[in-house]
Amino acid sequence: MKPKLGLTLAAVVLMLPLSALAASKNSSNVEIPDKVVVNGKQIQPGTYKVEWNGTGPDVEVSILQGHKTVAQAPARLVNGTYEQQAIVTHQNNSGANVLDQIQLKNKELDLSASSGGNSGANPAANSGS
Repeated sequence: MKPKLGLTLAAVVLMLPLSALAASKNSSNVEIPDKVVVNGKQIQPGTYKVEWNGTGPDVEVSILQGHKTVAQAPARLVNGTYEQQAIVTHQNNSGANVLDQIQLKNKELDLSASSGGNSGANPAANSGS
């Protein structure tokens, strides 16, 4: 029985790295230059880590400051041809800037597509670095 147990353990050990890859998150750092609202939560200006789960098109986006998640929202991941990072916002009826898109190199996280669009919005783009 010992050889069978050793083979089972070897198989489990070999599968661990594969499961870690499957659960890995895509991420990027992004600069948010002004206060924005993400899924009802206000985020202060600063540098944040943006993580998304999934390969698309539907993903879950988390915005982190350090190790703390400050906001989460559903998004659509689409290919883009952006050379630099930027964020796109719109101003809602109460005057707050709402985050619509996070543009990364060759990718875009579109938060407005998953939340039903920008009804009543006044489009305004804010560029990050």
